[in-house]
Amino acid sequence: MISGISGELRLFLISILAGMILFGVYDIGKAFRKAIRHKNSWVAAEDLLYWMFAALFLFYIFFAFNEGVLRNYVILGSLAGMFFYYALFRRLFFQPVLQIFMLMGKILHFFWKHLCHVKKFFVKVCILPLKKALKTITIILRHY
Repeated sequence: MISGISGELRLFLISILAGMILFGVYDIGKAFRKAIRHKNSWVAAEDLLYWMFAALFLFYIFFAFNEGVLRNYVILGSLAGMFFYYALFRRLFFQPVLQIFMLMGKILHFFWKHLCHVKKFFVKVCILPLKKALKTITIILRHY
């Protein structure tokens, strides 16, 4: 248990940092969602994973630093951390992360596009002749 005002202040500052981390992780997910468009079912799955992470992360903060005791100032500190992140760091953090995800998306799209061409080439050059050869061998073996 926390003893004294200094321990409670430390826990409050930790909860502010936790709120900032939670909002930063949410911004990473939002940047990923904006850079690489995908279906609503995937968005729902991402949101579910985020909220599971947030719940486990806050539980860890409560358990590790306050032995599981829920205090109002810890919740207020988390909300204040989210507000501070949004007011101070979001503009500095969101755009670079978005640009990184957009670049990664372009790179993956480039490789996927060329991988499809390689796959078609591999099927035409290797698989189809192999299938014809196996079919011929099967026909020959059935006659004997």
